[in-house]
Amino acid sequence: MAADGACYFCGQPESMLHVLRDCSHARQIWDLLVPTQQHGEFFSQELCGWLWSNLLGSPLDDLEEWTTTFSIACWRIWAWRNKMVFTNKVVPLEAKIRDIRSRVQRYREAAACEGVLGVRDRHYESIMDFSILMVKRCVSS
Repeated sequence: MAADGACYFCGQPESMLHVLRDCSHARQIWDLLVPTQQHGEFFSQELCGWLWSNLLGSPLDDLEEWTTTFSIACWRIWAWRNKMVFTNKVVPLEAKIRDIRSRVQRYREAAACEGVLGVRDRHYESIMDFSILMVKRCVSS
C-alpha cells in the first residue's frame, strides 16, 4: 500500500478493503464476478464481515466454488495492482476475468484428485488460517 496513505490510482484513502474491493481497478472485476442481485451486500460490508461472508458463508449458492473464486480473485487483484504500480503494466479487464476463471478451473481439476494430492484440505486450511488472521487483525485494531 502507498506510503502516503492515498491510493495510487484514485487518490482515495488506501486500506486493505479499498485495494481489494472498492478501488475502481478491483470493483470492475467484482462487478463481473458477483451476481448483480448480490452487489448490495457484497459492496456494503466492512473488511472482517466481507472476508467472513465470502470465505465462510458465501452469498452465492455454491460455497466451495465461490470461496475458490473469491480467494483467487483477491490474490490476483493484489498481484495486478502491484504490477501496475511497480512496472506500469496494465492487464486488460477481459484478460483478468479469463485468468481468474482459468485458475479456478485448474484448481477444481486438481481438487478432483484430492485422494492423491490432498489439495482440497490444504486449500481450506489456508482459507481458515487467512480468515482467522484477518479477524484477529480486525479485532486488535
